[in-house]
Amino acid sequence: MYRAPLSEIAFTLKEVAGLGQLQAQPGQEELSDDLIEAILGEAAKFAEEEIAPLNRVGDENRLS
Repeated sequence: MYRAPLSEIAFTLKEVAGLGQLQAQPGQEELSDDLIEAILGEAAKFAEEEIAPLNRVGDENRLS
C-alpha cells in the first residue's frame, strides 16, 4: 500500500524550494506550518485512497 512521504515532502518544500522564505514575506502570515501540514495531509490522503488504487491490476502484474 502506498504511503505518501509527508516528512520528506515538507522538508523539500521548506529547505529546498524556499517555502520558509515565502512564509517570511509580508502578506503571507496565513501561510503557517499548520496550514501547510493540513494541505499536505489531505493531498496524501487523496493520493493514498483515490489515486494509488487505480492501477492495482498493473501493480499486481508487475510484482508477479
